[in-house]
Formats: sequence, structure tokens, C-alpha cells
Amino acid sequence: MLVTDETHNACLHISEPGKATVSFPNDGSPQVLKLADTELIKSSTSVEFFWSYPVDVLTLIIETPFTEKRQPYAVSIDNESLAPSISNVYRMLENQEIEVTTTDNKLILDSDSNYQIVVKFRSTPDMNYYGVRIHYDIIPK
Repeated sequence: MLVTDETHNACLHISEPGKATVSFPNDGSPQVLKLADTELIKSSTSVEFFWSYPVDVLTLIIETPFTEKRQPYAVSIDNESLAPSISNVYRMLENQEIEVTTTDNKLILDSDSNYQIVVKFRSTPDMNYYGVRIHYDIIPK
């Protein structure tokens, strides 16, 4: 399934449940992926997508079936797969950007008061790879 988000200029290709490829035009516009607008929100265990040609910052707004039920949850982001292409990771919490970059294998983030997790991935200055795999497991609380 191919989804185009005209608001954020995202092109999302869902290859199978919980897996997708996302790309954005390289025109300096904000790169935002809101999962509430996609089939990926239906996954209750894990989500994996490939960010093609990572440039600048991707803002990922994570929502899950727990968001709809207004139940807290966490995600465990596979940090090892980010390393070659992502220089910094930030968490948006209560209108503040907090750096959460780590060298640990996993990055665990809890849902906020809106039952969302908003994460920003900053790409490395020199694009060494044509894409980055972003994978996270969903953890019920």
C-alpha cells in the first residue's frame, strides 16, 4: 500500500503489516511521519521502516493501539541499526526537545500524557548510507 501525506510530503510504502519504507522530497521541508495516519498504527508488537535517503531531521510521531485505548506503553528502539546514519536522537516531551542519544543497544521511551511518543532523528552531516532502518518493539505497561 502506498500512502502519500501531502501535509508533510511523505511517501510511505507499506510492504507488509508493521513494515514500510518512507521517503521525503529533498527540498528542506519538514520531514514528519505521523503513524496515526497509516496502517502501521495497527501493529501492537513492533514496527520497522526504512527511511530512504536520510537528510536533516525526521520527526516520528508514534501512536499504537494503546494510544486509542488511552493506555500507557513504551517503545524499545533498536539503537544499533541507527548508528551509521543517525547522529542524534531527541525526544519531544511537554514542548521541550530532550536529547536521548545513547550508545546502548536499545533506547526505551515511555508514552507521554497524550499516549504518543514523539522522536526526532537527526541524520549524519554526510550521508554515508542511502537509508536507515528504524525498528522498535511496543511494550505494554
